[in-house]
Amino acid sequence: MLARFLGHAKPTRSADIVSSQLFNEQTFYSQFKRDLSKAKREIIIESPFLTTRRVQFLCPELRGAIQRGVTVIVNTRDPQEHDDYLRLEAEQAIPALQAMGIKVLLTGRHHRKLAIIDKTVLLKEA
Repeated sequence: MLARFLGHAKPTRSADIVSSQLFNEQTFYSQFKRDLSKAKREIIIESPFLTTRRVQFLCPELRGAIQRGVTVIVNTRDPQEHDDYLRLEAEQAIPALQAMGIKVLLTGRHHRKLAIIDKTVLLKEA
């Protein structure tokens, strides 16, 4: 299940969370794309797995964010830590993201799956 939390810019306790919603695989990406298209300052995406198909799917929203001046950072696993298929996918997806102006960070043994948009929207795999 994927959860979405809306909160203040600097939440310090659970009382700061304004609302939360749960999504499944069928409902998550449409909401995620809407949230990306509303970003004003910063998008941070953490995902250990990058595929060219998913990058192409999110490309219009990510490119639009970059054109609006939004800083976009993707933190992912080093492609060398993947098996053959996922390594090839990541090796193609990373340059595609970088070509859009997205900063890509490689983190060893990375496994978090979350997105933070304007420090107020958190999308996290639960």
